[in-house]
Amino acid sequence: MVVVFICIVVFVAWQCLTCSWSKVLHHILEVNKPQMGAQTDKTRAGEKLSSRHRQAIKDKFKGFNTEFEELQLIQKHFAIPDERLRDTIREDNVDFLVPHYTMFHERYASAPFTKNPDKYLKYTPEDVERILRTSFFDMAA
Repeated sequence: MVVVFICIVVFVAWQCLTCSWSKVLHHILEVNKPQMGAQTDKTRAGEKLSSRHRQAIKDKFKGFNTEFEELQLIQKHFAIPDERLRDTIREDNVDFLVPHYTMFHERYASAPFTKNPDKYLKYTPEDVERILRTSFFDMAA
């Protein structure tokens, strides 16, 4: 009976994890689309981005920032009294999101897509990890 309960909890936790982060990931996983790859190779060689590609990168960062902040506001109020479960979910969030955001950030953060990088580059991968480890589930105890 306990094994069945644990399996159900793990299954539900995985569903929550993937559903919760789907809007956030939507913006940063598009990094794998081929049309952006050729253009970002040009930025590494020092060539200018087209206005369409600059806007696409701005939209990706802006979308990530908006969805991440919204999810942070929601999840900080989740109450998970079991400390071990809460820590496990935090770690799962880190393991699930940070590698994707790191890849996205490394690929686009140094691209000349804006004259105002502070507007779009709100978070480093380290910031995202720190926030996930500390700010999410604040009301848990």
